Amino acid sequence: ISDRHHSRGLGTELLYSLVDIGRQEGLDRIIAEILHENHTMQHICRKIGFHLRREPDAIKASLDLKHYQSRY
Repeated sequence: ISDRHHSRGLGTELLYSLVDIGRQEGLDRIIAEILHENHTMQHICRKIGFHLRREPDAIKASLDLKHYQSRY
């Protein structure tokens, strides 16, 4: 999300959409890497339900879609 569009909830909505698409496609899990300094994305992932694990090169984020409770 470009800087001028920050703090409008766009990143959160995009991630919710990604999770919904993953569920519709029958995926078991979503896994991502987040830069250590990207605290905003870490916060969004936690809010949605991702499990975060700090590693030397990045933050590893994972969401088990089989047990995910949709926001709807």
